[in-house]
Amino acid sequence: MKALRSCSVLAALTLLAVAPSASQADEASSDAMARAAQKFLDGLSAEQKDKAAFAFDAEERFNWQFMRDRPETKRFKGMPLKEMKVEQKKAAIELLATATSAAGKDLVTTMMSLESLVPKEKDGEKGAAIRDPEWYFFAVFGKPAAKGDWGWRLQGHHLSLNFTLRDGKVISTTPAFTGAEPAEVKDGPRKGVRPFADADELGNKLFRALDDSQRKVALVEQSFPRYRGGDKKLAAVEPLGLAAARMNDKQRDMLVDLLNSYMNRYPADVAKADLAAAKAAGIDKIYFAFVGDPAQKRAYRIHGPTLLIEFSNEQDDSDKNAHNHVHGVWRNPKGDFGLTTD
Repeated sequence: MKALRSCSVLAALTLLAVAPSASQADEASSDAMARAAQKFLDGLSAEQKDKAAFAFDAEERFNWQFMRDRPETKRFKGMPLKEMKVEQKKAAIELLATATSAAGKDLVTTMMSLESLVPKEKDGEKGAAIRDPEWYFFAVFGKPAAKGDWGWRLQGHHLSLNFTLRDGKVISTTPAFTGAEPAEVKDGPRKGVRPFADADELGNKLFRALDDSQRKVALVEQSFPRYRGGDKKLAAVEPLGLAAARMNDKQRDMLVDLLNSYMNRYPADVAKADLAAAKAAGIDKIYFAFVGDPAQKRAYRIHGPTLLIEFSNEQDDSDKNAHNHVHGVWRNPKGDFGLTTD
């Protein structure tokens, strides 16, 4: 993934380059998150806290959304960056930094900054961008602490990150949605920025590595369901495509590399736990399905006992930015939001 380049995005987005302090980097992710979440809440006014703080058992915790939302509609809940003062924004981004790796934070902040590049002509009007890199909302559920249950969320257009913690452990990072338009900046001062290059290219690489018989099994005609957000529980999904049990060692290594491109967006301890869970459930039980052509419209699904990941780059061919609009979702068949299912 290419690094976030300097550009004329709102000055507030310069805050997004803030890295976690050494103490944050050295402590467990759960401890760092609790401390950063409480600092964020403590810096808000009473009125702002009413927007940002919810009970852990509030139904709002399950209201994950990622579709475009103009500021006047007020659909997203939480405290938006746009309404924060400078120090409050710093605290919010420090919270994000405790929940992501350096690469993960760069991905998220780059996605947010790309909102400034979509022109009004997308909606039939010519002129400046219609989207806002600061229209992203932070919400905390319950009291951040080393004991008990609490969680927090960051969401806006093309983004929904949901974290659930219990007794000092991060027990869930799903549902997670990330996307971007453009997926690759084609011109201008940020030309070449491509935040999802790893997830896209590693999926293509694995598909190309399959032999003809494997490819016939992995390639499916119809694309996958489009998750639109708001569902508390993942609907049952049948395995689709090629099982890793039918892959050779090199192909399975490519599959693990692809998984790591998602898991490594999170702090090392969280990523390690996610990969360990996938391996304990059986890498051979993971299925890989592909739609389209690596050089054209394409999508893939990775589906196993502990995860379901869908990635698509299927923008309509009539659009001048065809194949330049990425969506990706990560769910847990065993239960999102720290919930468990039979």
